[in-house]
Amino acid sequence: MSGPRFPPAPGFAALVLTAVLSTPFAIAAAVRESSPTGAFLVLGVGAVAAFVLGGGKPWRRIPRHGILSVGVVLALLGPPIALAARLDPAEASRRASRLPVAALAIPSGRGSTGYVLHAQPGRFLNGAELVRVRRSRLGSWTPGASIRLPNGCRFPERVGGTEEPDILPSAPSERHTGVRIARNDVERVCRVASEPVVVGVAPPGTVRIEAETIAGEEVEVPIGAGGAFAIILEEDTIATNFVRLAFHDAHGTLLDSKTTGSGEYAHFAYASGLIRRTDDSENTAQLPVTVSRYILSSREFRRLCRSEPPYGDGYVGIAIVRRDDGQTREVVIGNGMPLSVIHRRPEPPIVRESRGLPCFVV
Repeated sequence: MSGPRFPPAPGFAALVLTAVLSTPFAIAAAVRESSPTGAFLVLGVGAVAAFVLGGGKPWRRIPRHGILSVGVVLALLGPPIALAARLDPAEASRRASRLPVAALAIPSGRGSTGYVLHAQPGRFLNGAELVRVRRSRLGSWTPGASIRLPNGCRFPERVGGTEEPDILPSAPSERHTGVRIARNDVERVCRVASEPVVVGVAPPGTVRIEAETIAGEEVEVPIGAGGAFAIILEEDTIATNFVRLAFHDAHGTLLDSKTTGSGEYAHFAYASGLIRRTDDSENTAQLPVTVSRYILSSREFRRLCRSEPPYGDGYVGIAIVRRDDGQTREVVIGNGMPLSVIHRRPEPPIVRESRGLPCFVV
């Protein structure tokens, strides 16, 4: 004769099904540091169903080793679900931005903050925004604040426009200096003032971007959609010492070379002699000048410009200064940061007429 048969335990079956269904929601919420609403909803519905099916006591007639078996099943489900629930930086940042991902700046440290640049391709990052992302549990990324790029970083769509951003002197004076940043500088590199990140757009034809330190160390920068890039300047790392970004084409030709900092435009403008310094008591009208700034190593300057740079060592600053009447000059200045202890005194800048392009452009 067969042994006694026990009626099924629908209440317990409902509890098991509830546990299996709610586990993925709970684990995903924990890994992504998101709301556990889904898990609680499944638990609530499942508990009500188990209570009804179990006649008010779903724990009756629990099969032998039933709880242990459920625990083993849940333990086996946990690791793969947790790994599958992880978000990469782009996925996490999409929660805070509707624009497509243009570039990533991901830190090396586990608990550090990274950035995802969102922009509409083909719009030169006009209206772009940054989203802070953080690596957390099991390597998953979670989104933080969304940061609109400041006005100086909202690269315009039109290259030949006239609405160029102005450089103003520091407070308390707000008198116009008559010095403007050239559009090709605004369209290449921009350091976001409140964040340790540099964003920009590479010139057409760029296949490699290199960030270089003052000691000559080079780090390759990934190129994103539409030539966009983003670099996070991590503290206590080589990134904090980045001096410039160099853009190369498929043949290794230098297309552009920009500093990662800002400022110095007025200094180049005055050195050109196309505009003079005035104080608040003067009201003499001057034609504004527009400055485009570049930076080369002394070796590059000798090879590409076929002349000896001022001040011998370190990096060389080059600027094209164009006055609104069409007169254009090139200004070459040694930066005064030699790589040797013994060095000669600073030399005056080289100022010469220009056809509107820096000397390293072929």
